[in-house]
Amino acid sequence: MADQLPPPEKPLDAGRLFECYVAALCKAKGWRVVRTPHTDYGADVLVYTPDDDERPWFAIQCKYVSEPLGVAAVQAAHSGAAHYGARLAVLASNHRLTPQARNHADTIGVVPTTVGADTWQTGIILPMRLEFTP
Repeated sequence: MADQLPPPEKPLDAGRLFECYVAALCKAKGWRVVRTPHTDYGADVLVYTPDDDERPWFAIQCKYVSEPLGVAAVQAAHSGAAHYGARLAVLASNHRLTPQARNHADTIGVVPTTVGADTWQTGIILPMRLEFTP
């Protein structure tokens, strides 16, 4: 796809930068954002409404990869949301999901979203049903 980010050259560095990028996109939308420590239990970014410090609105698992994501990434996003008590699990990536992963995401309620190179300009970070201001 033309709007996808290029594959990472240094996966560890690119992955952390991608997390910062996703967090910045959410913050620009008006959400309160907290990045988790390296031992994140499957959630890299926690997103809160400005008036609720108790429970994240959603937990985002960020994956910057060079090939489609499988079921394990979906399970990690689901696990992270459960660990932090988030209302919703989101899997943000620069790549699409495999058909099996897409099916699994639908089954367990994980919302996948592709963050492409045009995301910063368009402001698109989450599917339309989540595009509201806090």
